[in-house]
Amino acid sequence: MTNIIIYKNQNVYTGFKSEGHADFNGSGEYDIVCAAISILTQGLYFSLVENCNIDENEIHAIQEDGFLEIKLDYNKSNNIKIQSNFEFMITGLKLLEAQYSNHINLEVMEVQR
Repeated sequence: MTNIIIYKNQNVYTGFKSEGHADFNGSGEYDIVCAAISILTQGLYFSLVENCNIDENEIHAIQEDGFLEIKLDYNKSNNIKIQSNFEFMITGLKLLEAQYSNHINLEVMEVQR
């Protein structure tokens, strides 16, 4: 199962952590749930860089096998374009969770600045 925690501070999304494999298909098989999660989460990162003009050095990102964490400073995140990108990703993840609840768990966590 993939567990995703969305970081939020005072109604401002500041990042997320995605951990684990969806295991929709058996080992060695193409996993459509994992692929969809990857497209949405990695798509956010690249959209922040390419469409929101966030310098890669301003994004705290850790990527390993089955793990991706992205964090932005609150002051950088508190922008309508950046929030719209987060909302797009979250909407897609919620749709996946509704369809594949045995493979993805989505939570929102209130964090400090």
